[in-house]
Amino acid sequence: MNPKLSLFLPVYNEEENLSRLNEKIFQAMEGLGHSFEVIYVDDGSADRSLELLKGFAAIDRRVRVIAFRRNYGQTAAMAAGIARMVDVVGIDHVGLGSDMLGLTSPSVFSSYRELPELADALLAVGFRLDDAAKILGGNYARVFAASVG
Repeated sequence: MNPKLSLFLPVYNEEENLSRLNEKIFQAMEGLGHSFEVIYVDDGSADRSLELLKGFAAIDRRVRVIAFRRNYGQTAAMAAGIARMVDVVGIDHVGLGSDMLGLTSPSVFSSYRELPELADALLAVGFRLDDAAKILGGNYARVFAASVG
């Protein structure tokens, strides 16, 4: 059975922070009372990040790891995480948090100027233009309401 909630995080050389981060994520997600998975996308880390992530996955089947052979950048890692989420919950249930609709969400970008780059990355991993548009804003209000309601 697929989880109700799917969370992804791009990771690059975060070995010192991963154990605490994973612990905090699981505390928060378990507190929601829904089934979930955590998808870590290792973007070619040169430290022990990937080793730690694989260890988390070996201990808890709710952890998924996608590993890049080299560093492709945060946007490519985000696209891979989103693609996994769509595989699990379906395109109509994935929405990228944005305050552009007047809703508050955790910061996803350092600047909204990064949206076109993410759109290009989504297209590069196989999304159609209309599906990329859904992910980048069209689904957010509905997905948010369904997730917290």
